[in-house]
Amino acid sequence: MIRVLIPALLLVPALGAAGCSGASAPPSPTSAVPAALSAPEAAFVEQARRIAPALVGSDERVATRGANTCSLLTDGRPQSQVVDTAIKRFSSGSYSVTRDEAEQLVEAARGTVCAES
Repeated sequence: MIRVLIPALLLVPALGAAGCSGASAPPSPTSAVPAALSAPEAAFVEQARRIAPALVGSDERVATRGANTCSLLTDGRPQSQVVDTAIKRFSSGSYSVTRDEAEQLVEAARGTVCAES
């Protein structure tokens, strides 16, 4: 029994030294996958894509635009100004959000991402 333990004990320092060589492991590459959306952000994106299916941009970008709409609402801007800004914010070179869609997007933001803060 002692014969078996002695060779095993001799391996332990060798294994430990291999793991403690002072060289750190190479950094793991950063993921290109964006952080997950919060539940309110995901709810907003889902509603926004239903309101205006042709919206351009990633889900993260759409969620950010919704959250940016909240700042106008909390600043006490008039509803017409918030809607006008939403038209500009959510439109792109290939798609223009209508006034009706913008009004719905503002309400969707109010009920999701704005309620989060």
